[in-house]
Amino acid sequence: MCSVVVLLSSYNGARYIKEQLDSLLKQEGVDIKIIIRDDGSCDDTKKILSRIEDNRIVCHFCENVGVRKSFLELLRLGKEAGDAKYFAFCDQDDVWLPDKLVTAVKALDALDADLYYSSFTTVDSNLNVIQENVQHHSPDRLGAALVNLAVTGCTMVFSRRLLDAATQYTPARIMMHDSWLYKIALALDYTVVYDSVAHIYYRQHENNVIGDQNSIVKKWRNRYRRWFCDVTNDRYYEAEELYKGYSPIMSQTQLSILSPVICYRDKSFLQRLKIAFNPAYKTGKVIVDISFKLSILAKKY
Repeated sequence: MCSVVVLLSSYNGARYIKEQLDSLLKQEGVDIKIIIRDDGSCDDTKKILSRIEDNRIVCHFCENVGVRKSFLELLRLGKEAGDAKYFAFCDQDDVWLPDKLVTAVKALDALDADLYYSSFTTVDSNLNVIQENVQHHSPDRLGAALVNLAVTGCTMVFSRRLLDAATQYTPARIMMHDSWLYKIALALDYTVVYDSVAHIYYRQHENNVIGDQNSIVKKWRNRYRRWFCDVTNDRYYEAEELYKGYSPIMSQTQLSILSPVICYRDKSFLQRLKIAFNPAYKTGKVIVDISFKLSILAKKY
């Protein structure tokens, strides 16, 4: 049976975490180990986790560093956790269907791939279905991923090779752990597989740390802030971190896509125009593509 290590970051998740853990322990067809890094919870989460008596679950109680750094720490903890073949990100408040991991493992094995992710079913706090098979299929090209990315970390399952790559460099600033891992995979020409069938109930409630960041309202709010407020664009800094950490081992093809974005602010208007209309960065989403062109020309990327 294939071994999978689940990497779960918890923070004030007392209300839902036991239900999530129950769903993880019911995964079929895999040998599962769960590593939990509690990010300084101040509710009953620590008490709940401390009562666990299952040798498949290992808990680390740590100081609060935020969700991004917590998952990066989990990658390192996962690397030290034995010789598992695959790893999976996990949120504290979702519910996984019993076939989630085995489906991912079969897809990865069939294509000799390094990263799997899927659509999901959004539910409310009581697991009532809001929308089935939400399609968040991200572009499978690095150029397009630098423009627009909608991967959902809790659906990801990935190889030890990708985990090893992700832990060889510690970024100072990223958008989120899932977008970071996805871009590393694309930058290194690793195979990515997408599953349009949902195998997870993605819970939406008032206390979500991230929530559904891809809602229309949040997308336009982020665009407004990027254009009219003097805020730092994490999208640019994540690309910069990708270059710092992985340019020495990237192919020339991928470097030719990443490099122009990193140094675009020093370019002339005509040079930025060439970058903005380079088809390598086209996502196929009209509004997104127009926004990218304008952000490059106005130095707002």
